[in-house]
Amino acid sequence: MKLIKPITIAVFFVLFCSEAFCETIAKEEPIICNGDKIEYADGNKSLTGEGNVSLKYGNVKIDADKVEVNLQTKEAFASGNVIMR
Repeated sequence: MKLIKPITIAVFFVLFCSEAFCETIAKEEPIICNGDKIEYADGNKSLTGEGNVSLKYGNVKIDADKVEVNLQTKEAFASGNVIMR
């Protein structure tokens, strides 16, 4: 299964790099998510997008078939046709 595109690019560099390497992204930077279906779970502060998902955080953008984001830790898991810009 080709290790799911090296564990989806190491869970997208632990969602858009560690703070030590990405100090240019402000802590209050919004996560912008668009897709065919977007669900927000307030209880566990998570966001799930399915179908043509586009996720933008700072100057980083991910396009994928499915994206799951923990809004507290700012960690994401993207799967299916993942493109990172």
